[in-house]
Amino acid sequence: MLKEKSFQILHEIFVTHYLRPEVDRLRGAEFETFGCFYGNSSKLRVYLTSNGQKYNSPEAELIKRHADRSDIPFESVIEAECLVLLMACLTPNAHWIPGTLLYLSFERKVPFFLKATRHQDFKKLAIITGIEDAKELKNTAYKNLNRFNSHYMDSFQGYMDINFTRFLNLENLDTLWWKFAGN
Repeated sequence: MLKEKSFQILHEIFVTHYLRPEVDRLRGAEFETFGCFYGNSSKLRVYLTSNGQKYNSPEAELIKRHADRSDIPFESVIEAECLVLLMACLTPNAHWIPGTLLYLSFERKVPFFLKATRHQDFKKLAIITGIEDAKELKNTAYKNLNRFNSHYMDSFQGYMDINFTRFLNLENLDTLWWKFAGN
């Protein structure tokens, strides 16, 4: 949807409350945010480790192994998961473990977020998040990324240098504004 520039549709996906299946409804918990779509699979972990190889994110490994479509390369999946991570940080009680980030090199920034350094591209991110002010978006994300960094780092054993803020380019969002010469 990023590739198709469907920013408003992405916004709707992230802000919609989804009706939980009847068997999962608790008193007062009939609805759930997009975080309910996160899942893991113990069977997948057993299958992928049967050859003695250990994976920190079997789900990401499976996606990587089957990412052979030319229209959706694995890098696009990583980019999308970074967006989901940001939205989880901006959404109260949403949780997401971004397993595909284990495949992103340490120094790399995700293209969508790198481009959002420019004001005209940040506006696309603002449509998705519903937060037009970059400072507000950054402050909220920083505050909640601390929750993710401390809570989910166990999922990234051996990858303790993972830095979500670098991948999301938070420090530089909306810092480049085009100005006419002479102004």
